[in-house]
Amino acid sequence: MTHTTQRRGLDPSRPGEEIIVLAMVPKSFRHKKEVSAAMGVLAAKMLEFGGDHWPKWTNDRLAKATKDPKLVRLEIAFSDLKIVENLLNDLQKDWIPRNRKLGYPISIVLTGLTGDTHSCCQKTGFVEHTYLFCLGPFGHTHELSDGDELSLITMCGHGLIAKNLVRHLVKSLQNGDMTLEEAVEEIARPCQCGIVNDKRAHKILARLANTEK
Repeated sequence: MTHTTQRRGLDPSRPGEEIIVLAMVPKSFRHKKEVSAAMGVLAAKMLEFGGDHWPKWTNDRLAKATKDPKLVRLEIAFSDLKIVENLLNDLQKDWIPRNRKLGYPISIVLTGLTGDTHSCCQKTGFVEHTYLFCLGPFGHTHELSDGDELSLITMCGHGLIAKNLVRHLVKSLQNGDMTLEEAVEEIARPCQCGIVNDKRAHKILARLANTEK
């Protein structure tokens, strides 16, 4: 189960915009320092392959994770499928075989368009054993934001990006009170999981700032 399936704004006509890599340690293994150390190695590998891909605040979060002795969960949003493919290929060389040998059951979950996740698995030799689909919201859906605003709000799987924050940042951009880079960092700040896609958020905020009154 993952909290990353509620995202909006992706479309099969625009493949490759986003894929999230999530790693998690089962509850019964979270007390083992060796497993957390393996997670730290994964954080270092993510930083190695994607360091030039993310803004400084994302790299700082990953750098901190490499030294976390209690690291049991790690997730990051990529906007380049080739980087994900390179990361997965590298994990197959030593990280995954070592974890299997030592009995570390660390789960790897890919979240994105089905075509994108399937392509990554095909090109790296992984076989998907489970698909989790999001059926969308039910209930008073008329009260939800729509379009680009909802795309930004749902970048945080725990609902910590408020619509009023989005509107405040758009107004600040329109007034010239901040740059797009500052607005992206500000909108990512509440998401403790760190799965805001900065490149996609940058494009969406730019559109909103140019169209909203």
